[in-house]
Amino acid sequence: MQSAHGRSWMIMQADSLPTESIAAEDRIDKPEIALRQAAPGYVLAALGTAVLLYVAGHSGGTLDNPVGGRAWEVAMTAAAVGLLIVGVVQSVQAGALSRVFLMVIATGSAFWQETYGDWGTYLLYSPRFVTYEWGDTIWTAPVRCWWFLPGYVVFYTTFFLGLQAASTRLRRQWPHRKAHLATAALAFPLFYIFDMALEGCAHGFGWWQYQYAFGPSVAIGTGHFPLLWPILEQVPFMVMAVFALNWRNTSGEDIFEAAARTITRKAPSQIAVLMSWVIIINASFLAETILPLMALRWIAGPASPVVP
Repeated sequence: MQSAHGRSWMIMQADSLPTESIAAEDRIDKPEIALRQAAPGYVLAALGTAVLLYVAGHSGGTLDNPVGGRAWEVAMTAAAVGLLIVGVVQSVQAGALSRVFLMVIATGSAFWQETYGDWGTYLLYSPRFVTYEWGDTIWTAPVRCWWFLPGYVVFYTTFFLGLQAASTRLRRQWPHRKAHLATAALAFPLFYIFDMALEGCAHGFGWWQYQYAFGPSVAIGTGHFPLLWPILEQVPFMVMAVFALNWRNTSGEDIFEAAARTITRKAPSQIAVLMSWVIIINASFLAETILPLMALRWIAGPASPVVP
């Protein structure tokens, strides 16, 4: 799993902000000012991550005997159910499928791709998790966990919410700049720290561990966490996600609604919009995340008896 945050679902209901509606006092025309303002948050996040990694690294967890693995599965499931409930309530109140509901369904539908990305990154999960079978297929990791489904819902829904919140703020501050690029530039440091905290702790607790690293890595517990790949590989997906979440055509339709209209050749139904979300999210994740991970292993990765 990879990862981002931001929790206010109400942000997702906001339309694009017109430049003329942005108060002058909310604008910051120089990016370096925003970077200086964000620096204390980055420092605190880094210090907190260091403490978490120390605790996890000394927990004694291993893949065969993970620490807190069952609690992780329950937490992921509960959080995913909570997001689904929020989406359902929003949809009932609005009389149409809300963005949170659409995100929950679309991101959850992409969980099947995880095992292919795991193969590409030599990622092995603890067999102590509740697992499912995928049959004898090539290019898949040997351990496939049921919590991938709620995990994708929680991680990517909050990831999109966080990017949307950051983009909304930056459009207020820098109305004449490309918000998707600025958002990715400012969000990536926090995303890196977040991923380091999450996956680093997972290594220490024995939930999952990379069996080979492309580039430098750091020892945490009984595993080694890669410092560059696959974290850097998430940047293109991050940029495209911000663009897709904020783009509107002249009719005010987002990219998912516009795609559904193009296919159906009429005003799209709610089911058509939902299917558009599912197809676009799956295709984008496959093209921008999974296939690049697999391609690097095909081209430059060594053989592995653990993740064959």
